Amino acid sequence: MNYQLKADKLTVKNTKGNNQSYSYLAPLNLAEESGLGQLFIIAEIRSKEKKVPAILEQIVQELSEYYYHSPTKNAEAALETTCQYFNENIADISQKNWQWLKEKISTIIATVQDDCLSLSNYNNIKIWLVREGKVHDISGADNNGKKTAAAKKILSQIITGQLENNDILLLSNATIFNYFSEEKIKKTITTLAPTQACAFLKNTLLDYKVTADFSTIIVKFVSYKKNEREAMETAHINILQNAEMEDRLNQKGGWRLTGLVKDALSKIKISLGSKTERAKTAITKNVLAKIKKNQDKTQQKKTATDWRSKLGFSGSQTAVPTNWLKKLRLREYRLIIFIIIVAIIFAGSLKIIGDKKTERAQSQKIETAIADLKDKLNSVEAAMIYKDEAKAEQLLAEAKNLLANFTYKQNNSGADYEQLVKQAAEMTNKVYKLERIKNEGYFSKLPETVVPTGNLVWSDNFLYFVSGATAYKINGNDGVVNQAVVLSGPINKIMAPDNKQLIFYGNGNEIFFWNKKQTTVQKKILTIPDNDKAVDAAIYSQKFYLLGEKNIYNYNYSNGDYGNGVKWLKEETSIAGNTAIAVDGNVWLSAAGGEINRLFKGKKEKFTLSGLYEPISQATIIYAKDGLNNLYLLDKEKNRITVANKQGKVTRQILGDNLDKIVALAPSDNEKELYILTAKGVYKFGL
Repeated sequence: MNYQLKADKLTVKNTKGNNQSYSYLAPLNLAEESGLGQLFIIAEIRSKEKKVPAILEQIVQELSEYYYHSPTKNAEAALETTCQYFNENIADISQKNWQWLKEKISTIIATVQDDCLSLSNYNNIKIWLVREGKVHDISGADNNGKKTAAAKKILSQIITGQLENNDILLLSNATIFNYFSEEKIKKTITTLAPTQACAFLKNTLLDYKVTADFSTIIVKFVSYKKNEREAMETAHINILQNAEMEDRLNQKGGWRLTGLVKDALSKIKISLGSKTERAKTAITKNVLAKIKKNQDKTQQKKTATDWRSKLGFSGSQTAVPTNWLKKLRLREYRLIIFIIIVAIIFAGSLKIIGDKKTERAQSQKIETAIADLKDKLNSVEAAMIYKDEAKAEQLLAEAKNLLANFTYKQNNSGADYEQLVKQAAEMTNKVYKLERIKNEGYFSKLPETVVPTGNLVWSDNFLYFVSGATAYKINGNDGVVNQAVVLSGPINKIMAPDNKQLIFYGNGNEIFFWNKKQTTVQKKILTIPDNDKAVDAAIYSQKFYLLGEKNIYNYNYSNGDYGNGVKWLKEETSIAGNTAIAVDGNVWLSAAGGEINRLFKGKKEKFTLSGLYEPISQATIIYAKDGLNNLYLLDKEKNRITVANKQGKVTRQILGDNLDKIVALAPSDNEKELYILTAKGVYKFGL
């Protein structure tokens, strides 16, 4: 089987580092013309001297010239003599003593001829082979290198082996593994072409401003596919050769093609190598010459006539041909017909070649688009490895933009497109920590007549919720639902100041106190300053907080009742549009303009949610409690739950796409479970 190499090199330099390196890839034309295959060299010197770059370039230049001027065409033998030349002349080339070279220099020289790899290396430059998903170090042993260096031989060990289809070679110093994991390097060089892999590794280091210093060559060894255009042109030449049938055309009467036809065929075949216009001209002239030669020799008076008359027709399309056409022999008729057929075949072949060229160009565009997408998605994963979530989100947005503009969804690349869509979805889940609630059944199924209308509260191993003017409780052990207490009016919110009692917030300024050991409730009316309108309420440390349209009001608890409200805000702060309040020491408001606001001691503090997959809607309820580490946000419009720490970093985003409409939620006191109340029941979700 024929094979081809795809290779590229990468050099990352640190101006403040101690190492200086040089890498070399032999030009393809030199590799082909010499018959000695592809040559790869990396040379490195651990020194800051200004002359080192020139020394490295001189070493590589002399080694490559010596190798390709070898009298033998066997790569292994040529490499052996090149290594001998290196050992004998390295001191003169570098103008350094042997001790200095032994300590400072590292190098590798490798060649691939057909499917055979030959190499020799010294010190820190090594070579790794990736085959069938596994990474193998195939470099020479370090101990052997030190022994040969002591004997004034640096490159003395030649390693050879056979390469297989899809083998990948990585030539580099070992410090590359200080910046990328082995798994990351393997994934990069196996999924990307060498040029793209080099670009990805370099861009990753540049993006994260990582100071690195190494030279790398990536080589991919794949089965060779014959150039389609050459194959097509060869096929059309074969058509004409087959048509020639060894210079014969067998007819019924056993007639053989004359030398005249042979001559026409040879001219047509020659014209295939020329431009299309020249070919057409040659065929036309040939046909006219043959027709003119066989015309009637009778001299006629030259007059301006219609073109149809010149061909022997009268003015009518149905007129019979004149004598000159009748006088053509059977041989000439067949020749004309044959030439016309060949011309049609030739024109058709040009059309096929043109279509193939267009198809190849289209295929190349598709491959480029797919490669760009894969490169971008790999960059997202790299950002996640370096825990740069902001960069990952930016790169993912760019990848999704490329995916949205991908114009080959219905072509042969459909399978690739679907795979890219799947990969982008998986990366989205990873970047934004998205997870879907599995509908594995209710923890507690609600009675059909019960429709929850308020929030959900966890108190003393029971869950409490309201339906209209009735409060219900759910056992935290077995999920059994029972009626707790009946109130005199509809309830908007339940609050648990302690484990002994609950406070129900009704419409406007109505609140109800209920001792769990009793069957009745006490109704209280709160006074609201400036005739403000109440929106929501919360309790923290026996204090009652009422969110109004203009201000937040604080009520102190004394003798079983709440006194007059006091304006809590200490500065001019607009709270219009906020629909929910929660208090845990800070006051949390949601969600005017799709934002969460944090206030402390009456003043607004800077707070931003980072890492949201989508902005929250205004129909968002916030749950916060003293003793809990996280905030819990329920976006009722999107049926989505967001968990964030109290510094604003989103840690989980839970999608309820496959659930009923979520009404409320409540985490357990240890935050190991999250209870989700829907219109038909309660789900228990592990945190």
